[in-house]
Amino acid sequence: MPTTPVSPSQRVPKRKASAYADTLFEAQRKALARSLVSLRLGQGLSQEALAYEAEVERSYVSLIERGQGNPSLRVLCQLAQRLGVSVVEMMGGTLTSYASLDAGSTAFVVQEARPEELMPKDQASADAGNGRS
Repeated sequence: MPTTPVSPSQRVPKRKASAYADTLFEAQRKALARSLVSLRLGQGLSQEALAYEAEVERSYVSLIERGQGNPSLRVLCQLAQRLGVSVVEMMGGTLTSYASLDAGSTAFVVQEARPEELMPKDQASADAGNGRS
């Protein structure tokens, strides 16, 4: 049985959660951009040198630093390794401790940086009123 195409007016509108996720995504991309520039310059590296040593294209490093790139986890790991930081730290978070999971295995306990500008003002107010921080 053939299906009829859905017109744009019949599509389900974006939910608030999606809009919040989009806002958070853009804020995280900008935080990564600021952090990457700061870490790179702090080590006296040019974009070209960082790209060469991390085995990524210089133009891609530039794109990430402008907040326009969408790097894969592999690229984030390559950049973080060259800069001598964790991916979490490069994203603006902090590693707070190690936690023991079971016999012989450990994991990082990660505390994500949550500056107020990452949340829309109405969401931050609602969270504060509900006892969340």
